[in-house]
Amino acid sequence: MDGPRAPPAVSRHLGAFQPDVVHAVGPFVLGRPAVRHAVRNDLPLVCSYHTHIASYARFYGFGLAEQAILRSLRRLHHQADVNLAASTAAKHHLEAIGVADVNVWEGGVNLNLFHPLRGSTGMRKRITRGHDDRIVVVYVGRLAAEKGIDRLLPLLHARSDVHLVLVGDGPHRLALEELFRGKNVTFMGLLSQPKVGEVLASGDVFAFPSTTDTCPPCHWAEALGSGCRRPAAIPDLESDHRTAARLVSGGDPAPARSEAARLAIQFPIQLSSAVLSYGSVPSQRERSRARRRLPGIDIRPGSVKAARLEAGLSLAQVAGSQVTRAAIYLVETGRARPSRRTLKLIAARTGKPIEFFRISEVSEPGTASRVTELDPRLAEVEAMLASARFKPAIAASKRLLASLGGADSALQARTRLRMGEAQLETGRAPEALASLRIARDILAATDQELLAECLDLIGVALKRLEDRDALAAYKEALRLCRLAAPDRKDLEARILGHIGAAYTSTHDWQAAIEHYEMALAAAGNLRDIGFLERMYNDIGLVELEADHLTAAFGYFQKALALAEVRREPAVIARIENNIGSVLVGLGETESAEAHLARSLEICDSIGLDAGRGHVLCSLAELEVERGRLDPARRHAAQALAVTERVGETLTQAFTHQLTGRIAELAGDRTSADASFQRAIGLLAGQDAPRRLMECHLAYATVLEARGNFKDALTHSREALMLAQPDLRFHRSASQARSAGGVTATGA
Repeated sequence: MDGPRAPPAVSRHLGAFQPDVVHAVGPFVLGRPAVRHAVRNDLPLVCSYHTHIASYARFYGFGLAEQAILRSLRRLHHQADVNLAASTAAKHHLEAIGVADVNVWEGGVNLNLFHPLRGSTGMRKRITRGHDDRIVVVYVGRLAAEKGIDRLLPLLHARSDVHLVLVGDGPHRLALEELFRGKNVTFMGLLSQPKVGEVLASGDVFAFPSTTDTCPPCHWAEALGSGCRRPAAIPDLESDHRTAARLVSGGDPAPARSEAARLAIQFPIQLSSAVLSYGSVPSQRERSRARRRLPGIDIRPGSVKAARLEAGLSLAQVAGSQVTRAAIYLVETGRARPSRRTLKLIAARTGKPIEFFRISEVSEPGTASRVTELDPRLAEVEAMLASARFKPAIAASKRLLASLGGADSALQARTRLRMGEAQLETGRAPEALASLRIARDILAATDQELLAECLDLIGVALKRLEDRDALAAYKEALRLCRLAAPDRKDLEARILGHIGAAYTSTHDWQAAIEHYEMALAAAGNLRDIGFLERMYNDIGLVELEADHLTAAFGYFQKALALAEVRREPAVIARIENNIGSVLVGLGETESAEAHLARSLEICDSIGLDAGRGHVLCSLAELEVERGRLDPARRHAAQALAVTERVGETLTQAFTHQLTGRIAELAGDRTSADASFQRAIGLLAGQDAPRRLMECHLAYATVLEARGNFKDALTHSREALMLAQPDLRFHRSASQARSAGGVTATGA
């Protein structure tokens, strides 16, 4: 075989170890003897490709060797039983040199080390040398010529409020120190993994400027896990929108100014991940408290181990395939606090209700305890829910209900509650609502805490169906939670977040912000990934509707990163649509189309109709932005069909409004008028005064552009009265007085 020779010690170690399977990572230098050993001993051989090693030759003055290196790689990979590539781009590189049957091998990230809560003001001050108000761009990796770090220099020329942090070491460090002399750059050197996690969680944007790596390094996933903004990369990687956003174009430094400023700087994340609060960076005290207390739910010491031993289970049996046995061990020993999902999994595996583990459920002297054994059939359902196996959970719930007949109303109620929860997760809001209402009627007389949880889920179902009663359900759930379960801060925080989302839907921004802040205060440190994802997404919606597009983009990117970790397709589809909407507003039509296409693809793959109308409306708005009215009209017609079918009245009204706008642009004033009137009629029957106000204003703008000032004034007046309801009362009173219809009262 040609190519550089590996040290003979590698072959000796392989012979002594006697492996059953050989995995050659980047089989060029050290991987060559591994390939030779596997072939000679007839062992299964796996080769994985991570770096465009041939392009290194150009950087080190051996350009003529590039083709020889490619030929050598092809021969090595041809001998493998399985060929893996670390990204889609890497797969394309291998296929381009003649390697067939290549599979993409995705990596993972340790969320114990790389998590938003590991960020701190102290670390941020350290890495910026005291200038923690700057936008922090972080690079993690080897400081070598082929990594293209020098391509970040135009970024620093373009903006003085950017600080570059380089984590790592290598042969190019001295040259880089000279290049960046006098600039806002901090060289951190080599750091331990925990320290790398702290740096990433304290930064804003992750930079990856290499043109030779065929995929972003493992640090990109660590950046996502740490809450650092989606990794910035270059188009040479051919990575799709799910992996990286473009930062620098080609190899020419000139476009870097506009591209870097537009993407890395236009979309800074101003808020730290340690403590999420609206409009402000968390204080040092808040960050210190976040570091002292681990995220998760407080549980009774020793309860997990006692339940496991009583059930006769090992750590591995409790963990199953959903979490690691180490995670269960850490929870048992009090070194970690379980998330809500993990606690549900433990409860289901051990046959105990969640109340068994909660501190708040320990009975006071002289009082009866609510803790009872969990029916093993219901435990199976809850285990499926905890492991996100929602369809099997629905099927198991139905079997359990069928076996019960009319007996055991308490078990029926809890089963229907969990079935409704699973139905919501699979996008079946009408079916979920029916299940939850039956559970509600039973729980009203038996269990006020579970009733609060049930009413919250009913609110979720109603909101999915865009029913005006959702807010009332949430508020009643909140009242019951505070009355019957004042220690359930996780439930209170979740309900408050849902109330904030309900106000967001009706465009009552101030009320939305107030309830999000209350949700954060109630949650304290009980902020698992799901909670953070919802908060980021919902506050992003507030920023989007308030037309703060860059801030909204940042929140949605963080929410998407967390949703990707949780692997919840319905949530990912919703956030992808939100990102697409922001990009449409920013004029980034190509990027917007990619995000919206992915959202629609996910809806199709899981059969999700709820929310599909939103995506189709966003696609219609995209086509309007491009000036293509025919496809915009088709998307809007599809949106109307799906929203009418699933009963999403608010989205249906918005679609009529959008259809009116499209018709007006096409010169069809009659159709435009009819569409706006239909939108106004639908909104008038909903408890959404701000939505109705915005529709009146949109129509008034259209009428004014036509020169129809009389009707424009009428709709503007209606919008004003919706914005200030007291004006409508005073106007009605004034009209009545002028007609002699008011009798004065009082002295």
